[in-house]
Amino acid sequence: MWPWNKKQEELDFLKMDKNEVVRKFNEIKSKEKSGKKITRPEKKFIREVEDSFYKVGATLIKENYKQINKKGKRFKGLLKREIDIKSEKEKKRRVRLW
Repeated sequence: MWPWNKKQEELDFLKMDKNEVVRKFNEIKSKEKSGKKITRPEKKFIREVEDSFYKVGATLIKENYKQINKKGKRFKGLLKREIDIKSEKEKKRRVRLW
């Protein structure tokens, strides 16, 4: 089942601590960049975070912005993007996070 069909509570990464999500996400991304093979559960985690972050990410970041900002600079741009979005048309368009 695709993440956008699930309820927010059902997503695995939402049960985790916010800083843990950032750490694990950055770990998997750096592993992928270095050319190492990533496993299916890791791919699923990345996909869930990336697909759902547009919906839940802004609140996730705003609640805990300073802590996340220290640990994972990748999410900094997302917060800025959320604030910059003004028109309803842009909100509906899928935003590329990274």
